[in-house]
Amino acid sequence: MAMSWIEWVAERKIQQAQEQGEFDDLEGAGRPLDLAHDARTPPEQRVVDHLLKQARYVPEWVELAREIDRRRERLEREERSFAERRARAMGRARSLAEPALLRELDEARDRFLLRTAEQLRELDRLIARFNLIVPTISRQRRRIRVAESVRALAERYPRWRPLRDGEPWEAVCREESPPLLRLSNRLPRRRRLLP
Repeated sequence: MAMSWIEWVAERKIQQAQEQGEFDDLEGAGRPLDLAHDARTPPEQRVVDHLLKQARYVPEWVELAREIDRRRERLEREERSFAERRARAMGRARSLAEPALLRELDEARDRFLLRTAEQLRELDRLIARFNLIVPTISRQRRRIRVAESVRALAERYPRWRPLRDGEPWEAVCREESPPLLRLSNRLPRRRRLLP
């Protein structure tokens, strides 16, 4: 098949540029493009994937997954920090046996539980959003049961004085996710295709 006039001119310009050495200093010169990242990706999609990777594009669900991981790590760090501070304060409170110090410990515990409950709710909302946009069901994440998590924390860090009705964090232990979010927590069962 013969070249058209435009193709011939373009080819000639490229050859002249090569002869003048204009392509000699290009980054990655002489190396083939690494387009075989995923054998399941169609060949026409590989170039697009390569360009997106070069531009450092990240899908929204990947960014959300990273944010969820960061928030979980932060919650774990905050709990460790609270546990260390509480252990030090309990040592002082036991040695001094002051009721005001014990009351202060309980108030700090309640503030920690309230703050943690709010952060868990935020994290659960992020997970719900993530589960809606993630490309496959197998990558979905388990939702957080805020009430159970706060109840477990409350048991892990008990009070010095008995609990009274109407405590601020007590309502958090009874709360559950809104019904619509609870439904999305159930993943569909996979059917067996073969007996």
